[in-house]
Amino acid sequence: MMRSFIVALFALVPVAASAQQAAPAPSRLERIGAIGQFVIGHRESAVPFAYFGDEQRPMGYAVDIARQVFEAVKASLGKPNLRLRFNAVTPTTRLPLMETRVIDIECGVTSNTVERQKELAVSNTYYVDDVRIAVRSDSPVTRFSDLAGRRVAAVRSTRIEAQVERLAAEQKLELTLVSVRSDSSGVQALEDGRVDAFVAGTATLLGQFSLTASPTRFKVVGDALLAVPYACVLPKGDPAYKQLVDATLADMMRSGEMAKLHAKWFEAPIPPYRRTLNLRLNDATRAVFASPNDRPLQ
Repeated sequence: MMRSFIVALFALVPVAASAQQAAPAPSRLERIGAIGQFVIGHRESAVPFAYFGDEQRPMGYAVDIARQVFEAVKASLGKPNLRLRFNAVTPTTRLPLMETRVIDIECGVTSNTVERQKELAVSNTYYVDDVRIAVRSDSPVTRFSDLAGRRVAAVRSTRIEAQVERLAAEQKLELTLVSVRSDSSGVQALEDGRVDAFVAGTATLLGQFSLTASPTRFKVVGDALLAVPYACVLPKGDPAYKQLVDATLADMMRSGEMAKLHAKWFEAPIPPYRRTLNLRLNDATRAVFASPNDRPLQ
């Protein structure tokens, strides 16, 4: 009798162990609710999207969008006392911080591409930036073909850098491509005279100019070389969380709230220097507001 009981008991052990292994991991929303905290990953100097303002306080167009997601998460969880925390990120640290659950969302100047969607989930696009050429105000450069024989900077390992290489090859232009670490280092190289041009998103360029002592020392020229959609990045494999974020952004777009945020950060004086970018809502971003989607840059 006892022997039969022991055999039966051991027969149940694999079943119990299998049931434990099969238990699904908590979703990001469940984890946020359990911890009682929502963490926004943000850039430190991506004006006007996400940057440190007065007293090292994160601010910007994308930060305001992430704050609205926080409000939606609070409502969804029924936790009005949910805490909000910020954590600075870089393009290098963004993925590991999301995978290790240090941050719950990152909104800034992260481009929505096919390659990125293999690593992370990506929200609806909230801005489409035109990639153009930045030069010093006394430069004779007015279009891409004028870059022949010149030193041209682009942020390394980006779609923009690849586009500069492709266009130079197509037009048979002999130029020197200089890889830089970030948009701020690209503008610094332009200001110091180490490069003759810097290719980046128009909004990003104007934002970086606003941080310099003399923004009028620079200008943006030429036709758009590429359109880059920016979106929030989210943990992969959590469709319910992504659906909540996408719905929040779509509601902001359709209600006109997103357009008001655009006017606040792109068309009016912004802190800390109270300078205005004077950048009107472009057609590509207007189209995204009219028809929200998460389609990547091909």
